[in-house]
Amino acid sequence: MAQGTGGRWPSFAPFRAAGWQAQTAVMAGAALAAFGALVLILPTPLVLPAFAAVAFGVGLAVAAWGWFSGAQQQGNRITCWDVASTCVFIGFAAGVLSEPGQVAQLSPLLSAN
Repeated sequence: MAQGTGGRWPSFAPFRAAGWQAQTAVMAGAALAAFGALVLILPTPLVLPAFAAVAFGVGLAVAAWGWFSGAQQQGNRITCWDVASTCVFIGFAAGVLSEPGQVAQLSPLLSAN
């Protein structure tokens, strides 16, 4: 064990000291890249419903990871539960802003046929 850690594993203090700004920038860049990929792949009316489905799916995946890993639900920093709830909220907001006709056009693309 490292000295001064009180018997715990040493934290990654240099990475945390670099700040949440770097982590936020990486996550925002990944979200922007995913949104850009949807814009390039899908017709324009289908982008918002597809983004809603992707954001909801990512939120579900992060929540499942947090559940099965036993991640802490409360803390002084942003937890995986905060990220999951934000993704699900964005997905629901994008779904509410989507038109029903757009969702109907997207559903054949999602079917397994």
